[in-house]
Formats: sequence, C-alpha cells, structure tokens
Amino acid sequence: MNRVGKRFRGHYLPPLNAQLSHWILIMNPYKEFDTSKLHDNELKRYFASIMKTMKEVAFSIERGYGLPPHIKEIRPLFIEEKGFNAEADIIDGIAYIAISASVPLLLRVLFDILLSDSEVFPQLPQEESNIKVRYEAPFIFNPRPPFERKQFNIGLTIERADAARILSDKCVKFIFLHEFGHMLCGHIETNRELNPDQPLFEFYGDTTESETYEGLRRYWEYQADCISADLLAQYIDTTVNHAHGAQKWISKLIPEHEHDTNGIVKHVTGMTIAALNVLFMYMDNCRFDANTRAYHPPVITRMMYIKDSLFTSVGERHNLSPHALSEDYYDLYVEPFIFAMDKSGFNAAELWNELHWDNADTVLDELTNDREKHRLRCRQWSWLNVDEWGA
Repeated sequence: MNRVGKRFRGHYLPPLNAQLSHWILIMNPYKEFDTSKLHDNELKRYFASIMKTMKEVAFSIERGYGLPPHIKEIRPLFIEEKGFNAEADIIDGIAYIAISASVPLLLRVLFDILLSDSEVFPQLPQEESNIKVRYEAPFIFNPRPPFERKQFNIGLTIERADAARILSDKCVKFIFLHEFGHMLCGHIETNRELNPDQPLFEFYGDTTESETYEGLRRYWEYQADCISADLLAQYIDTTVNHAHGAQKWISKLIPEHEHDTNGIVKHVTGMTIAALNVLFMYMDNCRFDANTRAYHPPVITRMMYIKDSLFTSVGERHNLSPHALSEDYYDLYVEPFIFAMDKSGFNAAELWNELHWDNADTVLDELTNDREKHRLRCRQWSWLNVDEWGA
C-alpha cells in the first residue's frame, strides 16, 4: 500500500536562534491559557517547552524572511478553548498563531492509549511487572461538541510512556507549524479579503460556502501541510540525535540499528508519519459532525503527500533516497496504529478501504491540477516566491 503522491520542494528555516530578548508582552485579543492551572509539573514543563520552540520558529522566520510592513510581530500561543482547534490571524500588526490548550492534552492521552496496546511497537516491554505509569482517564472520541467520551485504564512502561510523549509532541509541533505555513503562504490576509469577520480556523461552525472557496481552502490546507512537514524534519533530527541518550526507547525498539544513524533516521521518520496519520484520523472524526466544517483533504490524501514531503526533506538532510526511507514504514508503523485505534473504538480501518484510496488519488490530482490557479490568488501576501513552489 505504499503509494506515492506528488513531490513538494520545501523551504527550510535558517538555524533556530533561542535568543529571544526582543520578545515583548502586548495585550492580545485571545484568552491565553494560564499554565498555572495545570496541577502536573511535567505538563507545565511540556507546555513551556512547546512554546519556547514555537517562539524560536517565529524568531527564525523573522530573521530568515523579514517581516512584511503590515506585521510587526509573530506571536504563537495556547488559548483557552474546550474543543480541538487551531487558528491564525493578524490583528493590529501582530500575527497570532494559536492552538487550543486542549490539543496537547488530548494528543498526550491518545498516544498513551495507543501505546498501551502491546501490538504497537511490540519490541518494547509491556509486561505487567514493568508498568510504571498508570491512570484512568475519560477520553474524548470526537474532539468537537458534544464531546463523546469513553473511559480508559492506561498502563505504560517507562519506554512506552517516553515513545507516546515523543509522538504526541511531533503532532503538536506539526499543528503549530501548519499554522505558520498558512501565514507564510499569505492565506491569512487572503482569507480576510474573502471573509472580513472570520479568522483562519482549522474547524468552523456549520457554514455554506461556494464551491470555488471550498476548493481554494482545501488547497490552502494542502500547502500548509506540506510546509509543516518540511519544517518538521528538523525535529526528527532532534529525536535521532537523542536516540542514545534521553530517548533510549528507540535503541530498544530497533536494536539492530543501535549504531546505524541512517537506520535510526529511517525508523524515526516512519514513526513520525504513523503518528501524523493518527492525528489525521482523529481530526477526521470532526468531518462527520453536522455542526462542524473543515477543509482538510481526506486522510489518505494527506498521508500521500505528507510522507513524500518528509521523505524528501529528511532524505536531503541525510543524503538518503526517499525510496530507502519508505521501505516497510507502512507495515511496521502505520498499520499497527490503525488496528490499535480500531480496537480502542475509533473505526479507523474504514478510512483505508479501496474506495477511500481511489478518492485520495482523485483529490490529489485535483489539488495539483488547480495549484497554479489557487496559489496565484495569494501572491500579493505570500512571504515565499510562488513561482518557485512545487505545491
């Protein structure tokens, strides 16, 4: 089932710079999440770590591209919202890159649930005597109202808990970087021209839009996905570099590659693609909510071009061919997560039948055939040279 989508020639950020002394506090129109409400110190540190990384990304973008005249600052933040959402907007010269504070919490629990299944990463220990992390949690199946829930008893070994944390972290970073992608492509300003009173949300209340706007928005999601995947490659490198230190679970998962950096790169990339597929399947539950609208391409379509973007970007960084990176990734990582989601009650496997595969090919062809028309619509506001885009 290893299908190849269209290739995206990516854009790399300049090296991240953590010197953020220029960061200033300005009142903003969002209700920013107060992390002091979290009782778990580890979660507080996690939120702080994510925000530090996203501020470094914002600073690197400012240094690498320069701010356009109508933007004086880029500000990532977590906002107080019960649902699963992200948004980007420009208000009073500040570009806000925002995701709901519930997003990292939901994803952390989701991956804890999936890593509790011994058939996911079967090489990692899961004997009862080795379980160190135990808790009971009501997990939200549909991350939009009415928030359907199911109670889970979660038990993880230290290695599995570490793996769950790393994979959920990759997904949170992907969501933030996706919103940065909307900003870089000029989608925020173009959306305001088309919808003056509406920020660029990932999920909307039920709305009626023209077929032309729907096609444009779906293309925007495709562009933002590709840029996010391309930028995410640097965080795959971070995990690879820690495989013999903080992330020792990787050596236990693939002991045959303990001293083979290229082998570790290949497997961490495959795990990341599998994790993003979990994210897409979870988000896809919103698609069938009568009160919610989203413009993301179907799950398989997203997987096709995301894996190609990651294989290309990671391959270029490590002098590896995309073909070498793609070997066995589906059977080793993607498929076990699909089965684990099914066993947990998500009905994920039905998203991967032949009908969905055929539809994925059709949607990808539509996205690539219409790209000239859609990408030129944002030329005025794009930070990137649209004539050089491959997506």
